[in-house]
Amino acid sequence: MPLSYRRASLQPADRRCGGGTEKERPAVRIGIYAPNWIGDAVLSLPFLNRCRRSFPEAHITVIAKTRVAAIFMHHPSADSTIPFSGAQLKGFLPTTRSGRSLRAAGFDRFYLLSDSLRSAYLAWLARSRERIGFRGQFRAPFLSQPVPVPGGRIHRADRFLRLLGHTTTTAEETAAPGITLTKNESSWAVKQLAQLHLTEPTAVFLSSVAESRRVPLAKWTAILKPHFDDRQEIIFIGSRQDRPDSEALVKQLGCPGVVTVCGQTTLRQAMALISRCRGALATDSGLGHIAANLGVRTISIFGAGDPEITRPLGPRAAVVSEAVHCSPCHKNACHNRDEPLLCLNAVPAKAVWKSYHAL
Repeated sequence: MPLSYRRASLQPADRRCGGGTEKERPAVRIGIYAPNWIGDAVLSLPFLNRCRRSFPEAHITVIAKTRVAAIFMHHPSADSTIPFSGAQLKGFLPTTRSGRSLRAAGFDRFYLLSDSLRSAYLAWLARSRERIGFRGQFRAPFLSQPVPVPGGRIHRADRFLRLLGHTTTTAEETAAPGITLTKNESSWAVKQLAQLHLTEPTAVFLSSVAESRRVPLAKWTAILKPHFDDRQEIIFIGSRQDRPDSEALVKQLGCPGVVTVCGQTTLRQAMALISRCRGALATDSGLGHIAANLGVRTISIFGAGDPEITRPLGPRAAVVSEAVHCSPCHKNACHNRDEPLLCLNAVPAKAVWKSYHAL
């Protein structure tokens, strides 16, 4: 059941209070501080949708770092987005200035989907009357309602919903709407693929923030080379850091329908291209979460990460992993010196394609 709200202005819209309804009162202003990573930001969309359903008349603003703000653009559950650059949140003085700038928004309630001390400090500086987030990071003094951290292996999207007091509603039940693309963005993607002489390629995402989650280049070769020929299409999508590896794979595969656009797109453009793909093969990464959320057939190869907690959610998404002795380790760097990245190297290439074709 939802939390019991003390203030009439923060009552869910389907409740009556004082003889009137929510529609008769000024709109509640709700701020949601988004997670700092792309994958987690995608997993926060069910929370955003549930918040909108609970408060249909509220003005909801998503506060996010610039690198993830694109996830929330044009989303029907958000009325506005306030992006902050890394420089605006780096150090005490810039963070203080950014927090004070939020006072103009007049937030009544502030949800913190990031567990950082910085996000709680921002909400406190914004002078929001209610500041709700999980305990930890010594940030309880900045919260008006510190919520106990859920125990057990709960999926991150469901964990976010606990801040709304929902212990039975699952993220899948509030997954739609997901990432929202405009008609212009979709049209751009069609034209861009045509310029690349592609129609409906399979997307491949090489990158991941953590080294322990990046599939080695030799493993990608083993996965891709036996299963593609001149009739099939691949598009590598990622950051400029992925460019060298993607170019190496383009050369190794040696097919005319294999191209790379790594480092050549914005995140919104990458999302538009992904939406036009027949499927996607991904590392444990933000782009894998995006593809799954867009409804694209997506296989994510997991190593250090725990699929029970962070697997991508989508109607055609699956995870392939190998239960080796050191996985999941949850570490950003591999600590297995004898068998580096065993968790990823042990994944059979055939298992990837078997799961892909089963979707």
